[in-house]
Amino acid sequence: MVVDWYDEPRSKIVFNGVCLFKAAMNFDINAKGSIDIAYIAPEDDPDLLFFYEKWKGAFDNVLLKCYIIKTSSTGSDIKILAESVEKVQL
Repeated sequence: MVVDWYDEPRSKIVFNGVCLFKAAMNFDINAKGSIDIAYIAPEDDPDLLFFYEKWKGAFDNVLLKCYIIKTSSTGSDIKILAESVEKVQL
């Protein structure tokens, strides 16, 4: 994901060890996408808990975080379960 930061140079956000990508996208406007808020969800996030339950111990040794990105342009929600995230300069 390439991000044009308002106070930093443009960079790429790379999610490592992705196990889930869930997007509730709202389309209907012709506008550049912009991030309203991004955060790491609590450890009791329903999708994170369901993922571990579904795999019945197969991923218990893998520490996943739940990254949430909400857009302001369309009100879309993106959820990513991944081991880590890093910012890479372009």
